[in-house]
Amino acid sequence: MKAIAMSMVLVVGMVAATVYAQQPRLVRAPGPGASATAVGTASGTQRASDRSAGCPGYIVEMNDFEITVDRARPNLRLNTESSKDLVLLVQLPDGSYRCDDDSGGNQQPEVNILNPRLGTYRVWIGVWAPNVIADYRFRMSSDT
Repeated sequence: MKAIAMSMVLVVGMVAATVYAQQPRLVRAPGPGASATAVGTASGTQRASDRSAGCPGYIVEMNDFEITVDRARPNLRLNTESSKDLVLLVQLPDGSYRCDDDSGGNQQPEVNILNPRLGTYRVWIGVWAPNVIADYRFRMSSDT
């Protein structure tokens, strides 16, 4: 069984249930001047550096998000908010990687891709230390 990539809490009526995602969430990049957010839970036992040399932290095997960029925009900014130290690993459509640990401030990662190519961006939200579990808010935005 694959490692759990993230969990989401769904509330139906007054009953809350935890749903564990085994596949990445597919999202469309927000248009210029817009933003979108998602919540989840990060953890990891695989070194992020196994995918991108020098990338700190730990991720799960399967990416958390697949973001489709289907029209031109000046940038695509990806960042997180959490009470724990997170890392962000992004695979660009050409197969190269961008990684960040703390550029977003407060031990939070941020990756800003200027003039992103059209295509699919695979995103892993990981943790600084193995086997840590961290709830997060993931934000995608684009300037006008």
